Amino acid sequence: MDSNCLQHWTASCNRKLISHANDYRAMHMKNKKTSQKEVVINILAKSFSTNQSVNYIIKQDRHQASGIRSLMDYSYEMCTLFGDVFIAENESACGLVLYPDKKIHSNPFC
Repeated sequence: MDSNCLQHWTASCNRKLISHANDYRAMHMKNKKTSQKEVVINILAKSFSTNQSVNYIIKQDRHQASGIRSLMDYSYEMCTLFGDVFIAENESACGLVLYPDKKIHSNPFC
């Protein structure tokens, strides 16, 4: 590959990466709405439905899907209390961050 071709290819890849990154800009969920919570839980439940670690702790029966949703709901609630929740502007991706140093109680619902 000559240098002109390589420069063109690199510039093209950079444009695609920037475009792709802009599609997934995340917003911090400060004013959490119930509809956004459901979007986050749906994204997480779908993403983790085949995860071996999740499926190890969730009973493998006809209630498996609701068990995964419950686990994702718990994770969402813990991160809203002791961390951060991020969701892409186009609502196709999300991220949960838990700060263990902020967690004061072993059960925040008591």
